[in-house]
Parts: sequence; C-alpha cells; structure tokens
Amino acid sequence: HKVQPSDTIQGLSLQYGVDVDQLKTMNNLPTDSIIQCSQLIIPRENSAPKPKAEAPPEVTLHKRMRAESAGVTMQEAKAYLGMADGDVEEAHKMWKEDKESEDKQAPAASS
Repeated sequence: HKVQPSDTIQGLSLQYGVDVDQLKTMNNLPTDSIIQCSQLIIPRENSAPKPKAEAPPEVTLHKRMRAESAGVTMQEAKAYLGMADGDVEEAHKMWKEDKESEDKQAPAASS
C-alpha cells in the first residue's frame, strides 16, 4: 500500500481488516506514525486476529445507564430495551426522559 497524506495506521487497519499491531510488526514501525509516500506491507486478511464480539445490547445499554446513574439494574436495562424493540439508542432516550421526569417530581414529593 502506498501511504497517502490522509492515511493513518488505524484507518489502514480498518480498511484492510488487519490488526494495527500486525501492520506495525510487518513494517517494523516502532510507533503509530507512518510516512507519506512510503510503501507498507499489508498482511493477508485471513491472518488477522478475529475482531472482538460486540457486547449484547442489554450490556451496552446497562453500561450507558450506569455511567449516568449508579443504581441502575440489568433488569431495568432489559425492560427499556424490550420497550424499544431492541434499539439501544431509543431505549437510552426513553430511560433518560423517564429519569428526568422522576428527578423533577422528586423535590415536589418531599415538600
């Protein structure tokens, strides 16, 4: 591969489906820097390590919810995911709206 001005080692890794470390090893690169107009050896795709499996949607949603509110349970995440037909973004949006509504009502309830 002839390195273009816009190329990055991470971009080439994605483009060719090979691991960054493989590209660096095959080309004796000590860092992630690549030099414009240089030639890089690209390993064959089948020699690349398999990509990590994506986390299940309920785990992804639960992590996002927990980042905003520590007391969220996995069951709560699964319930919102069910209401959103498995759409993590929609489930997160629904949860945030409900949480904001609860937060607004909480001070009124204590007075």
